[in-house]
Amino acid sequence: EQQTRLPVDEHMLVVKNLATAPYIYFLGDDDFFLSDQLHLLVDLVEREAPDLAIFNGILVNGRDQVIGAHFELSSQSYNSISTAFNDLRDKGMFGALLVKAKYLDDTDFRKLFGTAHGYGCYWFGLFSAHLRQQTIPVMIPNFPLVALRMAAKSYSHLEVYFRDIPYEIAVYQRFLPAGMPQQLNDEFKSRYERRISSYLFLTQLCNSEVEIEHIRDINPSFYREYRFKIAISKFLARCGAYNFSRRIYKTFFQRKRLPE
Repeated sequence: EQQTRLPVDEHMLVVKNLATAPYIYFLGDDDFFLSDQLHLLVDLVEREAPDLAIFNGILVNGRDQVIGAHFELSSQSYNSISTAFNDLRDKGMFGALLVKAKYLDDTDFRKLFGTAHGYGCYWFGLFSAHLRQQTIPVMIPNFPLVALRMAAKSYSHLEVYFRDIPYEIAVYQRFLPAGMPQQLNDEFKSRYERRISSYLFLTQLCNSEVEIEHIRDINPSFYREYRFKIAISKFLARCGAYNFSRRIYKTFFQRKRLPE
């Protein structure tokens, strides 16, 4: 039992080191396993023995009502570690992944302290094994395992999007093996910056009653580069353009998909 309250990464490392099995499955205290699904997890481990499995969890609200799926990717097995990284780098949500314990090295885990995603250090180990020409079984299983609760959170979304995740990307860039792994991370960084600097994303934040002007204090360099887009996004949110276009999209184009 912990005598003091630990930061989330340090706490997860302690929990990880309490485990003795060859696999680790972290689960958040507000998430839960779906009934009658655990036997599928046992079957998966015995049949496939993946090094990493990212599950497409079911999203539920605070009343346990299903509101969507974690992501839109189909179930599959990856023959390429680079394709797996491109697809899954931002899909390994706490509560949605199974990984072999040997890829959660304590030293690698500590490298990501302060990101709230220290468990993501498995990428360091997977790439190192790939460079040693080992086969790396990575997969998206064909069944959901956990309900991920999307209830109201106490953290600042602006700090997560504009400080924490960019910091995490920088840590990956520092510690991933040189060559292809760092190149893939750099490409991920470019995709992520395009996303958070888009009118759609910024306007959506405004419609969530987030004061995006605070980006100036959280990430000054980002704010300087995109200050005009931020101002325009605030205007689009005030005039209702985002809500109108979103209703049109959901009515005529969006196809909701849930795990079977």
